[in-house]
Amino acid sequence: MSDGNFPSKFENLVYKKRLIIFKKICLNFPKWESLFIFEPILIDNSIKMNDEPKFDVVYTKEVYAFLKLLPERVQDKVVYNIDKSRYKIDDELFKKLEGEIWEFRTNYNNLCIRLLAFWDKEQKKVVVATHGFIKKSKKTPRQEIKKAESLRQEYYKSKK
Repeated sequence: MSDGNFPSKFENLVYKKRLIIFKKICLNFPKWESLFIFEPILIDNSIKMNDEPKFDVVYTKEVYAFLKLLPERVQDKVVYNIDKSRYKIDDELFKKLEGEIWEFRTNYNNLCIRLLAFWDKEQKKVVVATHGFIKKSKKTPRQEIKKAESLRQEYYKSKK
């Protein structure tokens, strides 16, 4: 299933006793090479299997490139937190920053990993993750928010 764009370590991932299965779906837009929708199935005692996720997450290739740079245990934690936030809304994991920009939050061994995102207003249950970075100060850097906003605007222009 791995085709170079979708890292094999993300195809089947076991995080402790939680099984996460990824399914790749490419969405093609004229100005975006492709986006991937992330559809894990989470097996966890705290989440009933019949619970529906509150939203799906679409990642840009930039997010995948960022995640590939992180150590495997950190990748596992980021993926687990994102999946958990899909079922249980928690400001510690998924929080609105400003305007239309949100952030997925993961803290691991003094690293603050952030993926910025926005809601697709046409597909109510889809969140698009634009890019990631390691946060080094208390405030989210202004240029990261501007970048996410710029990608959000480009996303909507490409859908027309």
